[in-house]
Amino acid sequence: MSTQRPDPSRLKPETYKFHIELPTRFGDLDIRGHINNVSIAQYCEDARIAFQMETIGREMYSTITPERAVVAQMTLHFVSEGFFPAPVDAGVGVARLGTTSYALVVGLFQSGNCIAVQESALVLIGPAGPLALSSEIRERMGKYSLAG
Repeated sequence: MSTQRPDPSRLKPETYKFHIELPTRFGDLDIRGHINNVSIAQYCEDARIAFQMETIGREMYSTITPERAVVAQMTLHFVSEGFFPAPVDAGVGVARLGTTSYALVVGLFQSGNCIAVQESALVLIGPAGPLALSSEIRERMGKYSLAG
């Protein structure tokens, strides 16, 4: 992750194989009538969680299981303005799979126009610390790779 502008391919909805439509709310607006930065970050989190529920499993978000994914680092690029009431198309892709960590990219779009790109590094952890990504998780996440 870096503070440099995102890779141009990440500004296109077709780059991402996982998509979820997120509604915008009137309360998401700033005083200028644009979707505010906190709401943009929330849309990214909503998309990231939906992706992880699909690839890692819903049980990770249960209070019974001690395993969870934690955000270690995040960069959010505000690319253009977003507006209410148009929904947001959130695309998610896997930028990197490590031993215990992975990097996700979320692209937010309205009418095909990119409004934000978020890059997050996450670590899978349990009660004793980092956990290795299982072969099943690697296989499921690998289907959404942004590489070639």
